[in-house]
Amino acid sequence: MAENVVLIFTVFAIYAFIGWVTEVGYAYYKTGKWVNRGFLYGPFCPIYGAGAVAIILLVDYLKDKLTHGESISIVGLFLIVLVVTSGIEYLTGYFLEKMFHTKWWDYSEKRFNIKGYVCLRFSIYWGIIGSIVVEIIHPAILNGIEHLNQTFVTIFSAMLAAYFIIDGYHTVMGMINFRKLILEMERMSVQFKNDVERLSAPLKVEIERIRQEIEERTDEIAEKTEQLAEELKARKTTLEANLKDRLDLDDKLAFVENNLKELIEKRQFESSEIKDEIADRIARLRLYRAFPTMKSIRHPELLKPVRDKFKNPKFRK
Repeated sequence: MAENVVLIFTVFAIYAFIGWVTEVGYAYYKTGKWVNRGFLYGPFCPIYGAGAVAIILLVDYLKDKLTHGESISIVGLFLIVLVVTSGIEYLTGYFLEKMFHTKWWDYSEKRFNIKGYVCLRFSIYWGIIGSIVVEIIHPAILNGIEHLNQTFVTIFSAMLAAYFIIDGYHTVMGMINFRKLILEMERMSVQFKNDVERLSAPLKVEIERIRQEIEERTDEIAEKTEQLAEELKARKTTLEANLKDRLDLDDKLAFVENNLKELIEKRQFESSEIKDEIADRIARLRLYRAFPTMKSIRHPELLKPVRDKFKNPKFRK
């Protein structure tokens, strides 16, 4: 039993490292930059390790139960790998979205996707790669492990387990901090909107009142102008007074609207300063640097300031 646990964990660590190399290599190919694309601080992508172990254990189980030790057909193997990897990718994406209110990767623009978490194209890729792993790479890895001193393998696995615990702890703390910053940015966006509505409500009422009064005065002036057309000279003073009242109302309306504009701009400036500080902190987090294309679900433009900072060459130095 203990030997099986050590072997499974060793296999998990090997594939987690291979996954990290794959992700870093793919990111370099796409961007021309070296980026740590793993969740952990070290050179491991646990999702790859978990996926590989799940596929290998499932294939071994199906061999025993369905084919009585015989090899599974290449088509059957491909479908198993495709379903398992797609399931893990979907569940991981769903969990991260619910936890952080952000999409860490998004296949929405690709054909035959499921809620942007998985898409047929990449599922096929995983199916092909996973089949090659099961049929060619994994037997070679097992053969290599069997030729190593098993005491060394056990000790090395124990050290790796200790490392994963420490790295995992720091990663979880980093994810908690990241989640707090995302939620704070969301709170600021909602608060800014609510503040503007609360502060501008009385001014909007006053603006509407003044506009109605202007309309009434305008109608009154037009009516009196028609009635007094023949008496224009005699009633010139009265007409000028009415026109002056209208001009005074226009000035008052302009004054109130200007106050409202200044109030909103002031609140926007205060909010933008706080958002800029939070955006700066998020852009410096390793998790964001690993997934710079992530999107906020509730507020699509929420992470735009973060992306702008991250794209700035001076910031990334």
